[in-house]
Amino acid sequence: MTTQTPQTDRPVRNPEAGFTLAEALIATLILMFGLASIFNLMIVATTSNSVASRSSAATMVAAQQLEVLRSTPFSALVAGPVDTLETQTPGYFRMTTVEGVGTFETRWLIQTLTNANTLFLQVRTEPGGFRARSARAEFTTIRTCVGGVAAGCPL
Repeated sequence: MTTQTPQTDRPVRNPEAGFTLAEALIATLILMFGLASIFNLMIVATTSNSVASRSSAATMVAAQQLEVLRSTPFSALVAGPVDTLETQTPGYFRMTTVEGVGTFETRWLIQTLTNANTLFLQVRTEPGGFRARSARAEFTTIRTCVGGVAAGCPL
């Protein structure tokens, strides 16, 4: 007599045939951390790009104002109050709008040094609004008049 084994309709399971729920959850968690890191990197890059753009524009505006002061006749440069870099003193303050970047406040200081023929010039430009000081540009120079009275120099 022969014995038969009963046949079942169930397929034989292979232990490595697909993901389990736990594996899928761990893979999703790793993906979420990766995407969050990339998103944070994008925010930092955008912020850095914005600060660099404002810094470049502030440098350009400050350099332009310094060139204006350097090209002004020496006799027309008048020493102003000591606080002109901190206040909006008329004659020592200018607002400039740079297209695509924003509005910038430029202040300058003119001081007489050891004699009337030597001037100290300082220009400071910073964007208006939030975090203005992060994109500040500041230049200084000394200007002298050496042509004598005929060139408009003081005695």
